[in-house]
Amino acid sequence: MPVVEISQFKYNPPDLVIEVGDAVEWINRDASGHTATRIAAPTFDTGPLARNETSRAITFPSASDAAGFEYFCSPHPFMKGRIIVTLPGTNSASYSLSAATAHHEHLQSEE
Repeated sequence: MPVVEISQFKYNPPDLVIEVGDAVEWINRDASGHTATRIAAPTFDTGPLARNETSRAITFPSASDAAGFEYFCSPHPFMKGRIIVTLPGTNSASYSLSAATAHHEHLQSEE
């Protein structure tokens, strides 16, 4: 099962590519409490995670577009990550490259 580590107020990896039906867990390595939260559909929230605590598994039952499903940390909204959900058999390497490029351009436009 894919795991996203939270360390130094960042999600690692910041962009994760999975397939429909996969589940993801988050583990907090920081002393500060963090969440992985999405308020747009599909919504999810790990709830507050203490240091070295692992979230429950969040399953993604439908594919995203190339932009993926962006999420953030409730106490630290500057922390952002993204889950890109592909259909089984999709070339996830090229999907992830186009999504990473789009995400990079999006971040630059916010500056």
